This record gives sequence, structure tokens and C-alpha cells, in this order.
Amino acid sequence: MKIQKDLGFDDSDTLGFVNTDLERDALLFVDPNFIRTAKVPSFDSQRAYEKIQDFFKHALHLFSIGKKQEAIATIMSVHENNDIHFGFSHGLPKGKGPSPEAIWHVFERISELEKPVQDKMASPLMLLILVPRFGPDALSDLLGNIIFDELYEYSAKTLESLGKLNKGVNAKHVYWDNQGHQWVTEDVPDLCTPDGGQSMLLVPTRIATKMYTSTASDYVFKIILIAQRQAEIDKKGRKDALSKKDLYKQNTAHSKYTDDVMKNYALDETIKHPEYMQQYYDKYGRFLDLNSEHLHSDNDYTLA
Repeated sequence: MKIQKDLGFDDSDTLGFVNTDLERDALLFVDPNFIRTAKVPSFDSQRAYEKIQDFFKHALHLFSIGKKQEAIATIMSVHENNDIHFGFSHGLPKGKGPSPEAIWHVFERISELEKPVQDKMASPLMLLILVPRFGPDALSDLLGNIIFDELYEYSAKTLESLGKLNKGVNAKHVYWDNQGHQWVTEDVPDLCTPDGGQSMLLVPTRIATKMYTSTASDYVFKIILIAQRQAEIDKKGRKDALSKKDLYKQNTAHSKYTDDVMKNYALDETIKHPEYMQQYYDKYGRFLDLNSEHLHSDNDYTLA
């Protein structure tokens, strides 16, 4: 059953939160850029945005000052929030997910760069594009954890305004504290359906997306290979220059990469040419912009 019907409303596009199914996940993800720009009653988008910024900058800072295990533990502490009902269905295969070693490798390489460049790369976009097996589900779960406090506050206030606030037993939940730069675990009462049978968390429709369109492939073909092809043209002339596709094949042939060739290639080229990532930010949106599209309505999704 969908949330709005369980709350006693007909399926509506006017309540402002995603009308997710309480039994199955919606193929949706929390979008960090939409959080930055959202203007939603009872949702503190500014505080949520500041928490996301602080989380990624702090994790990279820990790594750069030698607290590498702590940095990786900070990233890997994420867990799926079942109350949101986003992503791929519970119980279905999700792949291995990002390993601590993969995140360590990416952070190690980025820490070689100058501090201003590191700061620009401390973002969700960096993990999504450069870390093997770090996909949309992992990013959305991480963001849901970081801003749990803001989502909980939004849910409680919205449900109260609708006369549907029903608190259950206390449960442990985590969120990111951007003042103390750490995960905080608190006991807070679950927000439950009217019959008290299921806990839930409302997500503003304005911060959800069906997919992140920024990917390693997008970055490689729109920025890296365009630059490399231009160098080919300058050297050989347009007629003899290799295409972007052929350049990629040539540059990754007999590859040293054993896992996720595209992301590892993107990482290597970014380390050699940090300006590539800056060009991507400048061309496709600053800092947190993942070029996704807003949902058209509270019910604009498919089930996993």
C-alpha cells in the first residue's frame, strides 16, 4: 500500500512528498543538488546541504592528514534506511558495493593533488564517478543517512500538519553532525502508519530523482576523450585523428585495471589532469550538480 493511502488520503500529487509503496522500493534516489536548491516547507535544505558539504570535506581531510582508517570508516558506516523505500528492492542482488580498498585507493590518489583541487573534489560526484562499485544506491543511502535528522524533522512536521502524526517505540538512528564532524546515533521514536504497524520516513518530492545522469562514462566521453581527441587533431589533423571510442580502446587496451576499467581510467586521467574535473563541474553544474531531473509529481516513479 502507498503511504498516502495508508494515511487516509487518495493518491495525490499535491502533498509534496513521494507517495512511495510501503512494501516495495521505488526506483528513486536522493539527489544532493536538489537538496541544495530545494524550497520545501518544513525541510531545512540549507542545513542539509551544509551537512553534505561537511561530510565529504571532512572525510577527505582525515585521509590527507594521515587518519586514513578513520576516513574510510566514516564513509563505510552507511547503512540502508528501510524507512525511505528508495533504491533497489530489499532482498534483490545489489552487487558487492564499494569496498574499503576501492575508496582508500581513490582517496590516496586524490590526496596527491593540491589542497584547492582536493576541496573541489570533496563531493558526492567524486565518489559516484571515480569509486568502483559505488553506484546510485550506495550514494542515495549515504545521503539519506547524512540528512536523516532533516528528513525526520520534515516528516514529523508534515504528518502533524496533516493530523496524522503517530509515534512508535524508540529506535536507534544515525545522522551526520556537521558541528562535531561525526556520525551521531540517537534514540528517537519511529514515525508510524496510523495502525502503528510500520515505520516510515517522508521524502520531499523536490529532492528525489529517477537517476543520476552524471557517470564515469559521461565524464570520460564528454570531457576526457574530447580533450584527448583535440590533442590528436592538433598532432595528426582531423582526418587521421582517432575517434573518441577508438582513443578509449587504445588507452585501455592491455589494461592494468582489474576492476571497473572506466572508473579507474577516469581516476588516472583526473590525477594527471585535475582540470578535467573542474571542466566537468563548470560545464554540467557546480559542486553537487548531478544533472538529474525533478519528478513530475508525487507518484512519478516505478517500483523496483
